[in-house]
Amino acid sequence: MKRAIVTALVCMSAAAIRADIIMDATNLNGAFDTSATGSGARTFDQTPNWYNIGTGNQTATAVNDTLSAAPASGWNAVISDNGLGGAVVHSVNTGYTLQLGDYFNISYDWRDAAGWEANDQVRVAVAAYDNDNAVTGTEIWREWVLDKVTTAATWESVSGQTAAVSASAAGRTLFIQTYGINGGLGSGDFARVDNIVVAVVPEPGTLALFSLGLVVLAVIRKRG
Repeated sequence: MKRAIVTALVCMSAAAIRADIIMDATNLNGAFDTSATGSGARTFDQTPNWYNIGTGNQTATAVNDTLSAAPASGWNAVISDNGLGGAVVHSVNTGYTLQLGDYFNISYDWRDAAGWEANDQVRVAVAAYDNDNAVTGTEIWREWVLDKVTTAATWESVSGQTAAVSASAAGRTLFIQTYGINGGLGSGDFARVDNIVVAVVPEPGTLALFSLGLVVLAVIRKRG
């Protein structure tokens, strides 16, 4: 009986600390290569999962394969530095329902391209809308991981963690987006993004359960 309890607690603890992958190369086309054939630029219509919520034009260029040195490979997203000012915004409806206290580990690779300036920013964001529609809805929550140029014309790897999901966003659908932010020295600049990985981390209540499980496990071992 004691062994069964210990086993159950270990399993519960392992589940509690697991970060579940929502997007990567094989989930939701985080590497932008799904169904890609041939070479050259591809539109949003030709890029599974990704939708242009910035201009709404799904025949706009979404990806290209012209800057694919390691760690990038194949196609990567083409973003501009005016993503929230009327330019293209890459967006995915993940279908994941946000829970209060969820937070996200985000990583991606990126590099500057034509005209990109040192104070422009590239962002990969998680967001929610009041009607679960990124086009017609009102944004109620957004968190992001950003980076600026540190080495020109070089792919750079970025990772970070968001703040927890707010009460207003709990129960809403998670969207993952990538876009650029203008640093104030002129617009119309471009960058590339690839290999987006987003994982949800258990909310604090689950982590508290995990901690309790470890305490009980320690007591059982001591008595044993």
